[in-house]
Amino acid sequence: MPGSGQTQGVLNLTQYVLEDPIDLIGDYNADMKKIADFAQAQVDKEGLPGGIATLDSAGKLMQMPTAADVSAQPQTEARDTMVKADASGTLVAAEFDDFAPGIQFENPSGMDYTNVWKFPNGLMIVTKTVYLDKVAITTQLEGYCVSNARFLGAIPKFAERPYLTANVFGYDGQLIWVANLSYGNGDDKTAVLPNIRLASNYSRTGDFYVNIQAIGRWK
Repeated sequence: MPGSGQTQGVLNLTQYVLEDPIDLIGDYNADMKKIADFAQAQVDKEGLPGGIATLDSAGKLMQMPTAADVSAQPQTEARDTMVKADASGTLVAAEFDDFAPGIQFENPSGMDYTNVWKFPNGLMIVTKTVYLDKVAITTQLEGYCVSNARFLGAIPKFAERPYLTANVFGYDGQLIWVANLSYGNGDDKTAVLPNIRLASNYSRTGDFYVNIQAIGRWK
């Protein structure tokens, strides 16, 4: 075929150079057959392994993989083999619903408005609300007013020093914040005897609620 020595691309369609004799009809028919054969070969691959995925009338993939194809477990099997820790911290196979009874909830004696959650994996969360009356925020410090330290009462012991945070709420709606929150227990990393200093942008005296959150380990 004239020009056949200058073919290129996956279909090897005719490409001429200046000195080639030209057979437009013959080359055109040959090239069109190559294109048609190639197009049919792509159609024949639709929906076949290693071929081309297809969409249904709703535009969704028709050759969806199964759970086994991607090594996934059906939901019912996954729940049957789920692992959790029991109340003693031992790992056991059980349902999700069995985890809740392993959580211990306590209201410690002598610690008003204190809630404790102990989780089987050793996590412990403590929340406590403390009412502070007649807090004087008067001491000038770096352009702000702060109060003296106020003791917030003990909270249950942890196995190690927990993360401790606090939020302050006042009655008058004015801006108030925590200037300093300390563990108040020296070198003891387990006992938490928090002290707090409040701050404001002006001198004032007021009553406040302090919400404490401590997160750490009980074992």
